[in-house]
Amino acid sequence: MKHILFIAWVAIGMIDSVDGNFASVEILNRGKYEYINVNLKDIPCTVGEGDEILFTEDGEGKRKIECIGYKDPEGC
Repeated sequence: MKHILFIAWVAIGMIDSVDGNFASVEILNRGKYEYINVNLKDIPCTVGEGDEILFTEDGEGKRKIECIGYKDPEGC
């Protein structure tokens, strides 16, 4: 039986700044910019200001953060 992953939500966030263990991430949500703080341990790669990450949520509500086009082969 084949399983199909249904993505219910997706957003691209840009790292605005990194302070201590948190990254301030800018997300365009319904035409308005929002800022959220994300713990660096929840981001599966090394990030810095200007880097982009992808937020997804599947049909079952499982959320995931992915890295987009990083130069860091060990972190992605």
